[in-house]
Amino acid sequence: MLWLCLVLLAGLLLLLLLAFLFLPVRILIHYHRENNNGRLLLAVKLLRWRLELSPDPVKGPFLSMASRVNPANVKKALPELRRAIRKIPFRDLRLELKFGLENPAATGLLAGGGWAAGGTLISLLASCLTLENRPQLKIVPVFEPAPLEITGTVEMKITGFQGLKILFILLRKKVLGGASGGTSSH
Repeated sequence: MLWLCLVLLAGLLLLLLLAFLFLPVRILIHYHRENNNGRLLLAVKLLRWRLELSPDPVKGPFLSMASRVNPANVKKALPELRRAIRKIPFRDLRLELKFGLENPAATGLLAGGGWAAGGTLISLLASCLTLENRPQLKIVPVFEPAPLEITGTVEMKITGFQGLKILFILLRKKVLGGASGGTSSH
């Protein structure tokens, strides 16, 4: 009887492990900045469950993680990271810029330059990522002085296996961690 319970528990754990590795998790990242106030929203959705997080980027884990990134090793990891990220389908990619300058002519000129740069950015994203929908770029010029407003949304579908693979690349290439390079005494 005890071995039957152990087999059932092992089967349940195996099922949970397989679900973690292969069930897609949707990750939504939404950022809104107006003047000097930024707000970041992270939402993780698995099947019907949704978990929303609103971390403070100044005090939260992002600053500590960014300080641990080793820039010297990022270049070494880029080819493998590109291949791994290319396999992740991005469902939604949106960016909206709203701005106004003192001079309406300068506002129009900057908006036109923004559209030109945005077209190039969209084609680069399409060549580097797997996109389910066309990325959206919206530039709204306000022809009077107005504060800069930025809104961006990214939604992707990733499995636990893909996430672990990216984490493994980052750790193996020593992108996350202490000081770079050097020699070992071993």
